[in-house]
Amino acid sequence: MRRHLLKHHRVFALLAQSLLIVAAYLGAFLLRFDFQVTHVLADTMLATLPLCYAVKIFVMEWMGVNRGLWHYAGLYDLKRIVIGVSVASGLNVVMLLIVWGHGFPRSVYIIDYILCLGFLLGIRLSIRIFREEWKKTRSTFLDRQKRILIVGAGDVGETATRMLERDV
Repeated sequence: MRRHLLKHHRVFALLAQSLLIVAAYLGAFLLRFDFQVTHVLADTMLATLPLCYAVKIFVMEWMGVNRGLWHYAGLYDLKRIVIGVSVASGLNVVMLLIVWGHGFPRSVYIIDYILCLGFLLGIRLSIRIFREEWKKTRSTFLDRQKRILIVGAGDVGETATRMLERDV
C-alpha cells in the first residue's frame, strides 16, 4: 500500500494542491463579503475561478512546486512556493484586469494570495512536522535512541546530525 502511494504521490499532491487553491479562492470571496455573497458576486466568482485556477496550476508546475515528497519539505521548497504563489497571483491580477476589467473586487486578490500561501505552506510544513514528531515518539517508545557527539565539521556535522535524526 505504501509503495503504491509513493508511486502516485504526484497525483495526490496535485489533487491536494488543486483543492487548496480552489478553497483559497472561494475563501477569499467569502471572507471579503462576510460570507454573504450575492448572486452577482457568486457568478463573478464562478466565472473567474477556472482562469485563476489554470494560471496557478500552470505556474506551480512551471516553478516545480510539486517536485519532491512533502515530508521532506525544506527551505528551498518553501521558497519555491512563495515565488510560485507570488508570480501566479500577479499573473491573476493582470489576467483578471484584462478579461474582467475594474469590476472585480481588488481585496480578493490580496486575501486569495494570503490564503493560498498559507494553505500551501501549511500543508507541507504540517506533514513534515507530523512525520518528524511521529518518528521521535516512535523511536523513543521503542527506546532505540542513542546519544552521539559530533565534534567539529561545521555545516557537514549539522547535515550529518539531521540525516541521523531523520533516519532513526
